[in-house]
Amino acid sequence: MNKVKLQKFNKPWIGLVAGLMFPLISFYIYYLVKSTNTSFTEFLDVLKYGKAFIPILSLCVLPNLILFFICKQLNLWYTIKGIVFSVFLYLMLVLVLKFA
Repeated sequence: MNKVKLQKFNKPWIGLVAGLMFPLISFYIYYLVKSTNTSFTEFLDVLKYGKAFIPILSLCVLPNLILFFICKQLNLWYTIKGIVFSVFLYLMLVLVLKFA
């Protein structure tokens, strides 16, 4: 794509939305791969009672690295700010869930 066309995506809110959605999508993919004839709520209950929810949620934030490096390669620095902010939001969520 042309660099001028890419600059319309260089907004922090786009990075924030993408950074919040990528972990949710990766968590859903994890559900599709790991679940065996269970509903999504049952799967969440199994993760919660097995104390695996927080580690899996933390690992689902890793795909944001791919998004980060793609935006870095394309010089979308304002978008990167939104991605980093979304990682901090997930960090706060993990800390609240871990110590609550």
